Amino acid sequence: MLKRTSILICLAGVALVAGPASALQVGDKAPPISVSWIRGGPYDLQEGKGKNVFVLDFWATWCGPCRMSMPHLSELQKKYKDKGLVVIAVAMSDEPASLVKSFIERMGDKADFAVALDKANNTARSYMAALGVNGIPYSCVIDKDGLLAWHGSPLAGLDQVVEQCLAGTYNLKARTALVKYFETAIEADHTENTDQKKDLNHKAGELGKDVLKLAAKTPEVLDLLAWNILSLPMLKTRDLALAKAAAKMAFDVTEGKNASILDTYANVLWQEGSRQEAVELQRKAVALAKDEQLIAMLKGRLEQYEKDLKANPPTSAPATQASR
Repeated sequence: MLKRTSILICLAGVALVAGPASALQVGDKAPPISVSWIRGGPYDLQEGKGKNVFVLDFWATWCGPCRMSMPHLSELQKKYKDKGLVVIAVAMSDEPASLVKSFIERMGDKADFAVALDKANNTARSYMAALGVNGIPYSCVIDKDGLLAWHGSPLAGLDQVVEQCLAGTYNLKARTALVKYFETAIEADHTENTDQKKDLNHKAGELGKDVLKLAAKTPEVLDLLAWNILSLPMLKTRDLALAKAAAKMAFDVTEGKNASILDTYANVLWQEGSRQEAVELQRKAVALAKDEQLIAMLKGRLEQYEKDLKANPPTSAPATQASR
C-alpha cells in the first residue's frame, strides 16, 4: 500500500507560504549539529557524507510521545546499522545531562542509539526553528549527500524514507520540485497583484512539468502531485490537466496494480467528469487493496461515486476542464 500520509509530511511547510519562508527546506544542505554526547558518538554530519544516512530525532524526557517513539527508532537503528544508518536522539538543551543519562539507561534496549544533549538550543534552532516546527518528537533525515531529505513525525513514514535513502532510490530532486510547485501555486492563489499572479502561475506550470519529468519513474511522487492538486486545502486553483497527467503516469508505471494510485486516478477522472470510468477504476482499486483500513476507505469512496452516478446519470460527454 502506498502511504500518502508518509509523504504528505513533505508538504507540511506549504501551509506557511502566506507567511515568512522557512529558513531550511527539503533539499538544502544539512546544518551542522552542536551537541554534547550522552551515549555513542561523536558523529559529524560532514564526515558521514557519502557513507551515512542520519536521523536526528528531537525529544525530551517529559514528552510521552517521545518515549513511545523510541523503541521504533531503536528497531530502525538495529535493522539498518550495517547499511550506514545513524540515529541520533537530540534532547532539548533545558534537560540536565544527568537526567537524560538516567532516563536513557532506564530505557535500555528500547533506546539503543546515539544520544546527545543540545547545546543552548543551537541544533534545535538550526533545524526545528528553521523549519517552523515547535512540536516533539520530530525527526529529520539527512541523506548520503548531506542534504535534508525529509522531516516529520518519527512514526509517520520515517522507515520508508530511511530505506530509500540507504538504497539510493529516494528521489529527492522530484520531491523538492513537488514542494516548490505547491508553494508557488498557493502563492499565486493568494497574491492580489495581477502581473505577479500571472508570473507565478506560469512558474507553477513549469514546476509541474519538472515534477512529471523528474518523477517519471517514482510513482509515489506522481501520486502525491495528483492527489494534492485535488485535495490540498490551501490550494484554490486546481490544475486538473496536470493532476491527470501525473495520475496516468503513476498508473502506467505501476501497471495498474497499486490500489492507492488507482484511487487517485479514479478521483481525477471523477473530478474532470469521466464518472463511469472513475467508478470502474475505483472498483479495481477495491479489488486490489489488501489493508483493511484502505479497503474501507476505497469502498466508501466507491459507494459515494455509485450513489452520485445513479442520482445524476451522464447526459453528455464531460466538458474539458480549465487548467492553470
